[in-house]
Amino acid sequence: MTGVCEADLRSVLMSLILQYYTCGKPGFVSDPFFDSSNNTITYAHCVAPTQMEGPSGPRLPYVVRSHMEDNKGVSLQVEMPVGVLTTTQILESETVTCHVAKIIGNSDGWRGCRTKAVCKLIDPQSGVELSVDRLMHEWQGPWHKVSFLGNYVADLEKMSRLMGFKLVREV
Repeated sequence: MTGVCEADLRSVLMSLILQYYTCGKPGFVSDPFFDSSNNTITYAHCVAPTQMEGPSGPRLPYVVRSHMEDNKGVSLQVEMPVGVLTTTQILESETVTCHVAKIIGNSDGWRGCRTKAVCKLIDPQSGVELSVDRLMHEWQGPWHKVSFLGNYVADLEKMSRLMGFKLVREV
């Protein structure tokens, strides 16, 4: 199942393509915000899957809440698991962007949407922590990006080569 809000066709396409490479895992479409004082990036949205490991994977803990921006309707606040996250998006010019982060926790703060995965950017090969300021200043494309649990940089490289896309590592 693919759930993408705000009629974001690029995120729908990226979600569907990456579900193939991740053996059915759903993507989490989010808007990030940066905290350079703690060197973290938080991926936040009021629409989040509860089974980030796929339909047969474990259900993540969640709380039924109102939508953050207007306190109307219903939204799930999903507790994302600590671990590696690959975040990516297709740009209009047949370019795929990506970066890798490690989820270090979840936030219940007032900023952002209901589900908020707090992360540290990492180098996908070495696991070394990278500067969130660098990503903030080199951000490519729209704010919405699609995140998947796991390191899928090698798969993105193969996919991009097969589809004739250019792959850009944002950090």
